[in-house]
Amino acid sequence: MSTARGSIELVWIDLRPETPDLEILSAVLSPEERERVDRMAHPDLRRRRILCRHALRMALGARLGIRAEQVPLRTGPHGKPYLEPRIPDGNTEGRWHFNLSHTDHLALLAIGDRELGVDLEELARLGSMEPGPVADRFFAPEERAVLRTRTPGVSRDIEFLRIWTRKEALIKAVGRGLHCPLDAFAVPTGPLPTDGTEVDCPEGTARRWRLFDVPRENPGGLECVAALAVAVP
Repeated sequence: MSTARGSIELVWIDLRPETPDLEILSAVLSPEERERVDRMAHPDLRRRRILCRHALRMALGARLGIRAEQVPLRTGPHGKPYLEPRIPDGNTEGRWHFNLSHTDHLALLAIGDRELGVDLEELARLGSMEPGPVADRFFAPEERAVLRTRTPGVSRDIEFLRIWTRKEALIKAVGRGLHCPLDAFAVPTGPLPTDGTEVDCPEGTARRWRLFDVPRENPGGLECVAALAVAVP
């Protein structure tokens, strides 16, 4: 997708098919990544992890012009992955940023030339859950007020997930994880313009971000809601 000030690549990853070549796919993972996969108790969790990390390494390797296993992935102090300042052939990668979000069935990867965050949720995940208690705990007062105006059902569930994914995309872009409380800031509600909406940084600094709704078409044809946050230069 094209943003107001650049281009962001969005990659959908279908996590549902059984994949018989997990050993081949995991060959591009680092020893640390494979060790983390091995520690996962459930086979489905291991499979999804391998599929996501393989897709991430392949996409970044294509951008950087190196093999997937050479992509120098590291993890920041708050758990956000990033690329090392230099890659094996001596070129810098400083202009590439990425973020990945996944559900049980789908993953969404965003790659761009500035800091960003992405979040994805499936509508079916809500099931019969009542979103009110979650909103009371994690949403700002103005967000809860909007949610209360929605009639219970799909319309309210979509609005709930719009708010949730926008907040998650922002804190993932900032890179502070749980150190940035979700109820400490508010995001726009309702559908966003195609060129996005600028919002203040949830940290309370002068940094600003642009929020986008991600088009809902995906390879699995699943009902989902996704949001993208991109740093404003």
